[in-house]
Amino acid sequence: MVVGTEPGPSIDVVFDPSQPGLVVAAVKDALATRGLTLLVTSACGGAGVTTLAIHLAAALSTRERACYVDLDPYLGGAARLGMPPDVRIFDPAAELLTVPHAGGFRGLFAPIEPESALAAAMKAFATCVVDMPAHRTDEVMFAPAAMVVVVVPPTLPGVARTRDFLARHDGDDWLLVANRTGPGGEATRSTLERELGRRFDLMLPCSALLRDREDGGALLTTSFSRWKRAFDRLVAGLPL
Repeated sequence: MVVGTEPGPSIDVVFDPSQPGLVVAAVKDALATRGLTLLVTSACGGAGVTTLAIHLAAALSTRERACYVDLDPYLGGAARLGMPPDVRIFDPAAELLTVPHAGGFRGLFAPIEPESALAAAMKAFATCVVDMPAHRTDEVMFAPAAMVVVVVPPTLPGVARTRDFLARHDGDDWLLVANRTGPGGEATRSTLERELGRRFDLMLPCSALLRDREDGGALLTTSFSRWKRAFDRLVAGLPL
């Protein structure tokens, strides 16, 4: 076990007394696989997972190298970013193929082998934001995530599905974000939280400006937006 001076978990490496010099390489290899992974998902399609994930990738790229990993085989993330349908796809037999975006991050789209692709991305980038569509939720993929963010639509059926989803995956410590709330939303916070049996960590309001930016394949960057101000509070509160 190797323990550094910086806060954080220890690193388990194999030490061979007959070859003490190999421990340095072992530590470097262990550190190279310790990229921070933030997984964004939902129990329902259309909740706003992709929008939140790409904005998180852009925000975190201002601190360190970040990669947006889109697990949608239909390239929903690429379409949301206004990228062409022939955007490069990860091939496990080749080197990691990522596409740069004007938001400051790189994108890894529709990997053929999600787990090996994510492992490669974690070695290459300090931060990986994984966009996991509702239809691909698999408990195996939650393992490397330092944090799981669950996006919840402001509807009673959506809350019911989220409640069941959290129970199946034991997501007691996951971050819950209600999206498209407030004026134009479908239920009050108290009603949603009562049905869910938990409090939300963040409420993201409806935003016509965000919708317009999405239509143009762009990110929302203006601080005049209530959605952006709420999102900035989310980023500032992340234990990164």
